[in-house]
Amino acid sequence: MPFPSPNAPSFFAPTLSFAIAFQTYLLTVSPTIPGGDSGELIAEGCQLGQAHPPGYPLYTIITYVLTNVVPLPFTPAYTMNVFCAFCGAMTTGILCYIILLLTPPTTTPPTDTPTTSIPAFSALFCSLLFAFSPLSWLYHVTSEVFALNNFLTTLTLLIFLLYAQKPTTNKILGGAFIAGLSLTNQHTSILLSFPAILYIIYTSSLLTLPKLPTLLLAGLTTAAALSLYLYLPISATLKPHAGSWGDVLSVTGFIDHFRRADYGTFQVSGKRGRIC
Repeated sequence: MPFPSPNAPSFFAPTLSFAIAFQTYLLTVSPTIPGGDSGELIAEGCQLGQAHPPGYPLYTIITYVLTNVVPLPFTPAYTMNVFCAFCGAMTTGILCYIILLLTPPTTTPPTDTPTTSIPAFSALFCSLLFAFSPLSWLYHVTSEVFALNNFLTTLTLLIFLLYAQKPTTNKILGGAFIAGLSLTNQHTSILLSFPAILYIIYTSSLLTLPKLPTLLLAGLTTAAALSLYLYLPISATLKPHAGSWGDVLSVTGFIDHFRRADYGTFQVSGKRGRIC
């Protein structure tokens, strides 16, 4: 996959993009619990419970750390709203960097001297268009899993593009870990991770005998990230409480919870689990 330039882009535009987005998000962040699933996610995170399928273990654990371990002088709702604002701003900065990475450098005739002002402005403008589009803005100032999902998937994409520019084993392992971690927050990230995995396997010949150790190590790295799902039965055993969703202590119940069998569009039931 050829890149317009082998040189790493400047961090000035991405940093400015992050700063503008984060400052604006802080000025418009929800001061309390918004609608949707926010109340449930915050409540289960504060108690180390199990949220609705697929459980969102990463978001739940982060919520617990920020509301119980770190001594922040804010309400749990405001803390998590600001955390989502930070994730959204990080997504904006990373997106700006990705655009720069894919933008060919412009030149100034007649010397053909490369200039970065036009690509940097374009990347800044485009990333802020994303940041302040209605849906992005909404989910970047309220407590939900979507802001963290945007951050992790954008980070996965960045690692993938850096790998395509210059393949290394560290990038394969880093991408495998982040891709696995994103699946512990939002299953839709597989739509990005799966084709990227196929591309890496093909271009790096990971199915050949000399490269099998790298493929195995990448698989173990992804499995290590996915092991966060073990939090669900552990939490249900050590801290059972009213409000947690589903039966995650049986194999069938855990699998159903993971694949959202009892939860989804036009489908909410407890036939295979229990809703406390």
